Amino acid sequence: MSQVIVKVTGRKKRTDYKTSSSGVFEKVKKERQEKNKRMLSEYNREIRKVVNSQ
Repeated sequence: MSQVIVKVTGRKKRTDYKTSSSGVFEKVKKERQEKNKRMLSEYNREIRKVVNSQ
């Protein structure tokens, strides 16, 4: 059996998973905050309707 020597010139750079996952986390966090703000304003609107109608 003969040995084959392979020269590696450019190794693939390992992706930094921490930065990519934190970016996704920030995006999800921002989306949830926006959704919560909308829901809160909707609830406040409904509460004002009930309070004003009495």
